[in-house]
Amino acid sequence: IKDLDISRNQHFMFTCSDVDNMITVFDVLNFDVVTFMKLPFKPNNIAIVKDSKINDEVDNLKCLIINDT
Repeated sequence: IKDLDISRNQHFMFTCSDVDNMITVFDVLNFDVVTFMKLPFKPNNIAIVKDSKINDEVDNLKCLIINDT
């Protein structure tokens, strides 16, 4: 794991890996993987971005992925 971020309510965790170029979203409460995605580049940093106009936590799961190459 290169980087991770946890949602404000601590229900979800996003991780990124520069070894296999994967983003993974975990449901922390249920100890389960929600989704994963293979990227065409090596991610360096990840951050959860909140849209103040969306109240539903699941619909508000968005992330910012930074590639410093």
